[in-house]
Amino acid sequence: IAETSINVDVKFMNIGKAVADSIKVEVKRLYPNQATEVIYVKTIPGIRYIDSVSFDLPIEALRDKGLNKLIITVDTDNEVDEFFETNNSITKEFVVFEDEIRPIYPYSFAIVNQQDVKLIASTANAFSAVSNYRMEIDTTDLFNSPLKVTKEISSVGGAIQFEPGLSFVQNTVYYWRVAQIANSGEMNWKSSSFIYLPNHDPGFSQSHIYQHFKSDFEQIHLDSSTKKWQYVKEDRNLFAKNTIYPTGGSADTDFSVALDGDDFIKSACVGRSLIFNVIDPKTFQPWKNVNESGQSLFLYGSGSASCKFDRNYNFEFSYMTPESRKKIMDFMDVIPKGFYVVVRSVDHSTPNSFSATWRGDTTLNGSNNSLYHKLRTAGFTEIDSIDRVRAWILIYQKGAQDINAKYAFTQGIYDKITVSADIKTLGSSGEVISPRFGPALVWKEMEWEGSSQDPNTGDLPLVNILGVQKNGKVDTLIKGVSASQSKVDISNISASQYPYLQLQFINTDKTFFTPYQLEFWRLTYDPVPEGALAPNIYLSMKDTIEFGEPLEFKVAFKNVSLTSFDSLLVKLIVIDKNNVPHVMQNYRYKPLGVNDTLNITQFINSKQFEGLNSLLLDVNPDSDQPEQHHFNNFAYRNFFVIADTLNPIMDITFDNIHI
Repeated sequence: IAETSINVDVKFMNIGKAVADSIKVEVKRLYPNQATEVIYVKTIPGIRYIDSVSFDLPIEALRDKGLNKLIITVDTDNEVDEFFETNNSITKEFVVFEDEIRPIYPYSFAIVNQQDVKLIASTANAFSAVSNYRMEIDTTDLFNSPLKVTKEISSVGGAIQFEPGLSFVQNTVYYWRVAQIANSGEMNWKSSSFIYLPNHDPGFSQSHIYQHFKSDFEQIHLDSSTKKWQYVKEDRNLFAKNTIYPTGGSADTDFSVALDGDDFIKSACVGRSLIFNVIDPKTFQPWKNVNESGQSLFLYGSGSASCKFDRNYNFEFSYMTPESRKKIMDFMDVIPKGFYVVVRSVDHSTPNSFSATWRGDTTLNGSNNSLYHKLRTAGFTEIDSIDRVRAWILIYQKGAQDINAKYAFTQGIYDKITVSADIKTLGSSGEVISPRFGPALVWKEMEWEGSSQDPNTGDLPLVNILGVQKNGKVDTLIKGVSASQSKVDISNISASQYPYLQLQFINTDKTFFTPYQLEFWRLTYDPVPEGALAPNIYLSMKDTIEFGEPLEFKVAFKNVSLTSFDSLLVKLIVIDKNNVPHVMQNYRYKPLGVNDTLNITQFINSKQFEGLNSLLLDVNPDSDQPEQHHFNNFAYRNFFVIADTLNPIMDITFDNIHI
């Protein structure tokens, strides 16, 4: 109930024919009281393959506490013909909890510059009954180090304060979490973290591995064992086609190699040969056998690669003589470990040079040392089948790290064959986006540091500063901050227009494929105030009153931050027995200083609220002035007004009456 809304993402897949018909999407919600409501309807274009919708689902504390269900249906009215209509709907259950406690101060990712800071958490419902709460603080998010400190408190709801019980160490990140102690089962922990930097301006910082895990990653990840940033390997595809010329085919595409679907490597220049195409596992680019002018280089004793431009990547060797076969063996030896290799045979007429002939070269080269043995070791285990004219393909990786060898060969002179291999290559770029930092009263400075793993220049790391408007729109405010700019003045960014900032790290290395190692980034600012309802300090309210008796409501609100409130607006709503809300008069209270407490006092005329009602209190509503959290400013409580009826108050019997 501490959330005002949750985001829902729904994805759909069309596993059949792509159609142009529009598709109707409908979402129904089943509330805990079993009431059903259609909450979302949208018509989207025909789903070609995958589509999605996204929307915000409001959370109302009184209505939604308990088990909720979403029933999502695509093609609601069955207007599109399908083989099966039974897989168009799904039900998603979720539970709205009331009894939980969350960290509120220090703020998540905060820079703490004092030793005597108190850790303050707040319950989702400030008026919850007495419960036992546990706090743990440690230097790891796993909460398993010898330094871990545990504290327990029994309290009613509201702002609950814990003493850390340890001395903070400079430049150390601390993780702390709180939960209501469960009678059984696992506890519902809520966590936060901060860094201790004495004499540092207030702000936000990410510098430890578990803090960085809170960011969003694209094509890059932080390895938990090495604690190093690594690029995500990219999915690539090698695809080769072959046949016997000219019986099986005569077009260049019948004798081709495609990288990610691009068949720019084709055919042959020599004939009665083996063609090798060598693919770099980092760049996924093939070796070239021509110079910049397109003239053949004849590298490693290979034949011509310039009889046509799409032969430029071929390393083609005749297999007709022991000398040419020895060149093939030597070439296979110089291919670096980890590189991908595509081998194609070029056969026509009657070469009379088959695997048995190649195996016989051991008389010249020594035991187990022949082209036959080289290809068999590379993974062509059925090489003995090359005992007649037949085209074949072999795809392997030198050293076989990522894929096992794949091969195929024709059965006759008219067959066509293909071999496909899905592989992964090293990535060369990635992106990290921080959580939202803020809100702020004034932005001051951005600072960041990192280091390169390269022996020389290869990394191109850049940081962008993104501004988040109040409506959620994200704008790029400062672009391309390089590693040489460790600090950037951001005081010209309007905190009123952009109360939240995000940091975006663009990490590129196309030379060594090793990411620049982001160590930390920080934002400094003038912080906003933070307050919380504190009925554990003071609360006065009757649960049951007589009709006509004024309801007197008093509760404490505490400033738990190091910034003063300039004033405080208090909004009061009463929801009557018919579920009709009544907005009471809003009150504005005087400024509230650091660590000061305001006693909110409200009086309600009970004559219009006979029966069971709910009182909803909202301090600093509608972001009257910005705060880090708001759920701890909101609370509700039930009260009952006894009906206005005439009842006897005394029963008297008279023995005598005198006039």
